[in-house]
Amino acid sequence: MTWLLLVLLIAAPVSSAEAEFAAGVALRDDAAAARPHFARAAQLFDQAWEQGDPSASLAINRSRSHFLSGDTPRAILALHAGLDVAPWHTGLQQELEQIRDAVAYPESLALRPRPSDDVRSRVSPRGVFFLFSLSCLLITVGCITRAAMRSWWAPLMLILGTAGIFGVAMLALALSMGQSEPLSRCVIRTNGVTLRCGNGTAFPLRVETPLPAGIEGRVLHQRGGWVLVECESDIVGWLPESAVIRP
Repeated sequence: MTWLLLVLLIAAPVSSAEAEFAAGVALRDDAAAARPHFARAAQLFDQAWEQGDPSASLAINRSRSHFLSGDTPRAILALHAGLDVAPWHTGLQQELEQIRDAVAYPESLALRPRPSDDVRSRVSPRGVFFLFSLSCLLITVGCITRAAMRSWWAPLMLILGTAGIFGVAMLALALSMGQSEPLSRCVIRTNGVTLRCGNGTAFPLRVETPLPAGIEGRVLHQRGGWVLVECESDIVGWLPESAVIRP
């Protein structure tokens, strides 16, 4: 009964969000009228995510709803949340690059993040498990065939050794997939903010170029209502805490 109630609680906001999204699409010729529907859909998709139903498809729906409601920074954060769950998902990776295309990156600063080339962004744990299992099976069969005529304990040792290698590899993969990021992700939420050399308006500018909404970074430190943010290309500076959103 508890499980059924949980499923119903999760399904309710998702179905309502899909209805709101469809209502927004129906008003696609009137952006001003459509945006409230997309904003409501984003809110409901966020609610479903927080209730414990993280998936790549839900992350994409969250992101599209936020983006169509005019909130590009939250659309980017939604995709990052999805990639935390499924870093190998090409649909999420493509959606993130498309959203980044809408960000007005300054030409004078290399602030657009480069696509991830981590092995986790290319192969799913299930794919690694299958390939490694197949490799272990082939190695074991080959070794048993070769050593079976020599001694009775050789095949057993080969099987145990292969199983040990397999276990260590799976443990290493699980640990790498489960590692949390040591720094807090953030996205600039307002247009025209500037990085400063300290946590206050009295400090000089770190870079002269104002930054647009949608710039991604990591919070290194927080002090007095300001956050020290590291952006792409190792550009570091202070921003008002209100100028960024965090997961």
